This record gives sequence, C-alpha cells and structure tokens, in this order.
Amino acid sequence: MKHEIIKLLQPYFEKRDDIIMAFLFGSWASDKGGMESDVDVAVYFKPKTGRLEWEDADARYDGEAVLWREIEGLLGRE
Repeated sequence: MKHEIIKLLQPYFEKRDDIIMAFLFGSWASDKGGMESDVDVAVYFKPKTGRLEWEDADARYDGEAVLWREIEGLLGRE
C-alpha cells in the first residue's frame, strides 16, 4: 500500500514549485498501516526569503490548509 500512496502523491508534489520535498512517514511508511491509520506526510516548503530558516513549529504557510485538503482528496480520506 505504501507504493500506491506514493504513486498518488508524487505527481502532485512534483508539480508544486513551493515545496522542496515531501515524504511519507509513520505506519504507512513501514507497511504497518491499516484502515484506521492516518497517512503521515511531512512537507518542507520553500523559504519565502530564498534562504533556509529555522522553523517555528506553530508557523503556518500560505496555502497550507488547501494543500492538506487536496492531499486528503487524492487519498480519499477526510
């Protein structure tokens, strides 16, 4: 199932210029996910200033809510 999730998400992330990288982690990444398991995806956004910055764990990025809704739609989850 891990590979199916990656196949669904990879094209989406490859077309996004505002994302440096994204990766699957947690139970699905280790092939232990089940129907009740959430899908854990980490996303690193491109810094707005063009240089790396320390991240504030509570910081929100423009378009973040839309990104998560789109990912949930791709995966058929809510």
